[in-house]
Amino acid sequence: MLLMELVIFFDWLLIVSGMPKVKFGLQNFTGRGKDYRIKVITGVRIINKHGYPVETHTVRTADGYILDMFRIPSSPNCKEDGFKPSVLLQHGLISLADSFLMMGPRNGLPFMLADRCYDVWLSNSRGVRYSQRHIRLKASQDAFWRFSWHEMGMEDLPAMIDYILSTTSEEALHFVCHSQGCTTLLVLLSMKPEYNRMIKTANMMAPAAFMKHARNKLLNMFGNIIMSMKDSRFFWPLRSYKIPAIGFLQKLQWRTNIIYEYSTHPGAISTRQPKHFLQLRKSGKFRPYDFGDWRNNKLYNQATPPDYPLENVRPQSPIQIYHSHGDDLVARKDIHILISKLDQMLPILLGICFVWLSNTKQRALHFLGHSQGCTTLGVLLSMRPEYNKLVKTAVLLAPAVFMRHTSTLSQTIFRRFIMAMPDKEYMYHNRVFNKLLSNVCGLFIARVFCTTFYLISNGKISKHKTQSVYTSTTS
Repeated sequence: MLLMELVIFFDWLLIVSGMPKVKFGLQNFTGRGKDYRIKVITGVRIINKHGYPVETHTVRTADGYILDMFRIPSSPNCKEDGFKPSVLLQHGLISLADSFLMMGPRNGLPFMLADRCYDVWLSNSRGVRYSQRHIRLKASQDAFWRFSWHEMGMEDLPAMIDYILSTTSEEALHFVCHSQGCTTLLVLLSMKPEYNRMIKTANMMAPAAFMKHARNKLLNMFGNIIMSMKDSRFFWPLRSYKIPAIGFLQKLQWRTNIIYEYSTHPGAISTRQPKHFLQLRKSGKFRPYDFGDWRNNKLYNQATPPDYPLENVRPQSPIQIYHSHGDDLVARKDIHILISKLDQMLPILLGICFVWLSNTKQRALHFLGHSQGCTTLGVLLSMRPEYNKLVKTAVLLAPAVFMRHTSTLSQTIFRRFIMAMPDKEYMYHNRVFNKLLSNVCGLFIARVFCTTFYLISNGKISKHKTQSVYTSTTS
């Protein structure tokens, strides 16, 4: 009997010793440059390297997965004290929090948001290098990888959102997502509609939901192979020590985002994730994972998975969707299918035409302007302030207002000539020469010269890179 008790005790000891040692909640890495998580290339190191405060927060999902989130609670460039609205950034497939950080403070969205006095949180979904722990399973076991983005939406997001709101004492947060990250949000808000009130704004970049019109060549080549794979780990991130060129590039002080990308990507995923997307492509539906008739009947009480109830997706404000016409994975047609299924969408107006309001029976609109388009809005709202109530949001791209420091070559050379011109149609000669110029510049021998001249004359080639300016919000 004693021998049996000793065997049981040692078995228990082996199990416990093999379980991950987890510290839940906050770990502050600011100023801890000797910590191993700072020395290797990680999201923590990238944030710390650029002089921003950084924290790691560890949460546990209801089904036992242990996830790390990164937090940038403030910025040396934020001069405002007091309340900072929280924003959660959710990465896409084979990505992780590092994906948002690689561009650095000048162009990286997390840094730019922190500079605008947001409380920035970056997620790491189950499976990526920062979230490969479980209360019972090990990442070396296939059982650990039996999940898709459905579980990320149903388990990961609620755990992270609940934790953020509990930590910050807020009632709702802003949400920014890319590709599969948006898929998980749609799953959450459709299946657990009580979370809609916790999302102030939903900003979706290339949301992957309907996939019928995806024309990606890799999907065509390897789709059948992926579908035949068992549920297991898919992709192992490349490490810097495995790439001899990394050390050479560092000595040359080459672009660090290349180093970061090779050191952190691709993020590990489960084979079930791409299989789930391939199922959506085949069915033309947005629905949970198809396990086959027998298991579907057991899980869904029907032979095929039901559609996600997208009519339940109703965050506090209209959803904003951004997509590219050249995207061969999230096609334009599929985006329009998604839009047709959602009740709350953001109508964006390109230009000033408030007659649109009377046609749509809305009281206000969102405005997107570029260059002189922003100038005209500034004139309107300053000279006729009664129109301010008709504009919900103003998104200004390169607003041309103060021009004192403009230094393009064409303006320097032709400024006096332009000022001396009478009031009439400007550049009318383009109608005559456009065809000739297009034919000449279309020649291979002249293409480089034409392109270079255009870029120089318009100030595109400069020692200073173009910087994007984002308006801040206090909500």
